[in-house]
Amino acid sequence: MLESAGGATLGASLTAAKRVTGRVVVYGTSGGEAAVTNWELVYRHQVHVIGLNIGVLIQAAPQIFGEVMGELFALIAAGVLTPGQPTAYELADGPKALAELETRATVGKLVPQPVTFARFPGRRDTVPGSLLRIGRDTRLGLRFTPAA
Repeated sequence: MLESAGGATLGASLTAAKRVTGRVVVYGTSGGEAAVTNWELVYRHQVHVIGLNIGVLIQAAPQIFGEVMGELFALIAAGVLTPGQPTAYELADGPKALAELETRATVGKLVPQPVTFARFPGRRDTVPGSLLRIGRDTRLGLRFTPAA
């Protein structure tokens, strides 16, 4: 079992792991810290609990890290693992994105999308519109200058 959230979900991960031979690898604490007592490990969750910090792994066992990354890249190349797609929000919807994040209504990454505009025929650039003032340039079509 891979546990990245910590906090209240750690107990659920310990319960889900197979007794005696199960392993829970804890590699994150985004949900906060969690306390596990000796009594719980002896009588409730007879599992192996392993803490993992990637930086320490790279320093202490670079060969193992390289082997694991090789396996990961092979799974990606074979199409077994695919990267997740972020949820994009318009800049004006920033408060909505933050509210959804706060209530844990989102999954994965949230990405603010800058305003898109046409700069030259056939070319598109992305720059937050509030940072630019649009003026006319007869040679290039549109000219963009920093807003005052």
